Amino acid sequence: MHKRKHACIERVGGVPTLLIDGQPYGPMTYQWARSGKTQTPECAARLKSLGESGVKLYFLRINLDDPRRLDAFFEKLRDDVRLLRECVPGAMALIWLVIRAYEGFSSKYPGDVLTFNDGTTGGWRAPQSMGLKDPDTPRYTFASEYWKREVSGLLRTIVREVSDSDLADTIIGYFFFPHSYEFSYYGDYDQSKRCLDYSPAMQTAFRWYLAEKYHGDVSLLQKAWNDDRVTFQNAQLPGMEQKITPDYGYFWDPRRSAQVMDYAECHNEVVAEKLETFARICKEESGHHALVGSFWGYFQNQDLLWGGQTRVKRLMDCPHLDFWAAPYTYENKQAGNYASMRYLVKSLQKHGKLYFAEADTFIHDSPPSAHVHHGFPMNTVSQSESLLKRDFVYPLCEGTQAWWIDWSSGDSQYRDGEFAPLMRAMQRIGSSALRMPRGSASQIAALVDQESLLTVPALPHNEGDIFGKHDFRPAQTAEEIHARFPFALMHAAIDRFRIHELPRIGAPVEFFETDDVLDGSHHKLYIFLNQYAADESERSRIARNLKKDGNVLVFLYGAGLIRPDGARSIGPENVSDLTGIRMGVQMREQRARMRVEPGASVLLPGLQDGAEIGDFDRLIDCGFAYRTNGCVPFRADPNRIHPVLYAQDEDAVVLGRYVEGGQAGFAMKRFADWTSVYIGSPAVQAHVLRALARLAGVHLYIEDGDIIVYANQSFVGVHSKEAGTHTVRLPAAANVVEAFDGTEVARSAQQFEVYVPAQTTRLYCPHPELLLR
Repeated sequence: MHKRKHACIERVGGVPTLLIDGQPYGPMTYQWARSGKTQTPECAARLKSLGESGVKLYFLRINLDDPRRLDAFFEKLRDDVRLLRECVPGAMALIWLVIRAYEGFSSKYPGDVLTFNDGTTGGWRAPQSMGLKDPDTPRYTFASEYWKREVSGLLRTIVREVSDSDLADTIIGYFFFPHSYEFSYYGDYDQSKRCLDYSPAMQTAFRWYLAEKYHGDVSLLQKAWNDDRVTFQNAQLPGMEQKITPDYGYFWDPRRSAQVMDYAECHNEVVAEKLETFARICKEESGHHALVGSFWGYFQNQDLLWGGQTRVKRLMDCPHLDFWAAPYTYENKQAGNYASMRYLVKSLQKHGKLYFAEADTFIHDSPPSAHVHHGFPMNTVSQSESLLKRDFVYPLCEGTQAWWIDWSSGDSQYRDGEFAPLMRAMQRIGSSALRMPRGSASQIAALVDQESLLTVPALPHNEGDIFGKHDFRPAQTAEEIHARFPFALMHAAIDRFRIHELPRIGAPVEFFETDDVLDGSHHKLYIFLNQYAADESERSRIARNLKKDGNVLVFLYGAGLIRPDGARSIGPENVSDLTGIRMGVQMREQRARMRVEPGASVLLPGLQDGAEIGDFDRLIDCGFAYRTNGCVPFRADPNRIHPVLYAQDEDAVVLGRYVEGGQAGFAMKRFADWTSVYIGSPAVQAHVLRALARLAGVHLYIEDGDIIVYANQSFVGVHSKEAGTHTVRLPAAANVVEAFDGTEVARSAQQFEVYVPAQTTRLYCPHPELLLR
């Protein structure tokens, strides 16, 4: 009988941490899938180098598609494990299962394949990305119960065989590509002309979902849909026009569009339910010894509405799913900028789960094809070192895990004359961190609301990209700009804002799903990124638990616009109710750019009178958008709003007015024990947020300059774009060393001054006695 390793997640140092046989492990691991060819001298050399640096945990990527090819699956698994054991004594691994479509599924289950609104099932643009040859091969729908049973049976067989063999000495868990590629939807078709999913299986799933949501009471369904003819037996899927057409500016009105909003919920629920099922099977068949995770929670660079990953609250509470993962975002992730984790990491940690960031760090000798594909400029050796450090410091300070991935890395990471010593230093620092407090040092919470993700239609994708991604090139005409909204509203609020501005406040920002702070938290500044819908419970808890203690609440454009329950309404009175600032509305579309009022800098030091705010000023010079634009730096399209919401409250101080129209778009109102701020744009510049952070009494680690700051209870990391001298302020006096080189930078000091060269990463530790040497 082989001894199974036991892997689980428990809190260590204040954050959820991976434990293997009771020993904490982290923060860096390795994803090994060099072009799918693993049995090569090159792979062996890389594995040996990583093992010598201290990396003991690996992901082994193996495709799981045709159920008739299990023998090939196990053959590759055994070969990979054998090589891993030879190169890295004591190595452990998770099986990375790529669940793909296969030829022959549709002939067995013709009603369970993805079907377009025109009745077709083929015409895919990138069948090779799914391991298929024919673009007309149908693919399973996530609503398919037959597909769920088939994959469940495969998983039971795999986990049982691993658990009962010598593989159990090495394999500690299972990781899913969630059903297709690394996303939970297919996008390689012309989305300007067709949409998914109209299969019989999805139709059935939708009717079951409606019966559950409306508690089997057809009168509730008819009232919600405003249709006295609809029943649970005849409810139809919404058409393409309904899916792309808003009815209140950029938003759906819940009184008019309940059908399509219900379908969006159902579409995302069926994906979540399948992943929940697969995770449960892996847990059960491993005797609850295995770790289970998935690519999940893509809140950036993702189709938020139809991407299948918005029902996050359900899965955060799933007892069978231990960790989530995603690559860093690609826009502006080159040296000097911010590679954002895509998810609400602090919500996940609150629910006792672990997050893995895929640190696909492209360095100077990474394959040129990887640079080109991701729109990542080639870089120098010094930039590469800074990038490797940054992409390690970020998860270290967040209390998460991360993995390097071999298809993006260069050989220099594994050679002693180049970056192998740095890899060893990172493992040493990571091991030291496991003995330190790693809890939160942030006083700023940025909130993303799950329900609000499904209030804004997604317009058709550009047909030029085979994966169906949006055309990110700058629009040339007003008509092109209009055609991209309202998708761009959510993209600006959640994606670009997080990449361009939020990291540069001078203090760390923690990201939560709204509900996870509403019972109270330690933060002083709350930024509501997309709170377009707020139900009665959320409104009550915000009033009771956040509007107090001198807190500053920043409500970005449209916060509270929709009441999805109770009165079920949409309008400015709902924004007034949430913000405490009386609001007006004009049903028109305009730019969100605002000009700061004269004298505002006196009322809120840090503002610049006459400055224009509310748009993205930074050039986009890295990522898919950069690539799509022909690798020429460009500015994002201007932020636009519809309807125009503006303050008309004589007790509020107007800090800025819309350049178009002149209405008050930036207003602040003080109450007895809290301050409300309304900003009528989906994003705002970092210096404005820094001023609001000072107003809230937030501890700013750096107040001078546009530098990225990472911090937890034991570390302060910085990553610079421009060279400069900065004063770093600590919460308390300490002896401080730079963790990578051991240089002492302060002794019994609460602040210290450092010069940071351009595009450089530094990591400061106020616990030098705990750093291993």
